[in-house]
Amino acid sequence: MKLDVINAIRQVLQTELHALVRANELARDEATNNKPENKYDTRALEASYLASAQVDRMVDLQQLIGFYDRIEPHPSDRVQVGALIELQDERDDESHWVFMAPRGGGNRVTVEGKSITVLSASSPLGKALTGLRAEDEARFETPQGPRNVEILAIR
Repeated sequence: MKLDVINAIRQVLQTELHALVRANELARDEATNNKPENKYDTRALEASYLASAQVDRMVDLQQLIGFYDRIEPHPSDRVQVGALIELQDERDDESHWVFMAPRGGGNRVTVEGKSITVLSASSPLGKALTGLRAEDEARFETPQGPRNVEILAIR
């Protein structure tokens, strides 16, 4: 299952990268092919700023995709980057799956009927989980107040 999760996350990132490449081409064309209508027309300048920011995001996505290309899907007994973790929230009867990424959390993928959330290691939950083992509990802060989760499994 873990290899399928890694592949699904990689596919989501590659799709995002391809869309960003297309958007960057449009922004670059806007920045280079349009003459200002008057001295106050800043559309080309704004498009160049957008293109520059998109390039930064493309580099970040390429680095993340590289992480998923190199990751070894072997299990670990402790939570670390690359771990697939089943959690039980104290407020919920259902378990939840997260995949610990070095950064860039927030995406969701569905594998084998399970919804898996990509969790950044630098997030409050990611920091609270790092280094823990199955059956350990983690406490972390949210805008709604502190929460506790129990680690049910690590893959």
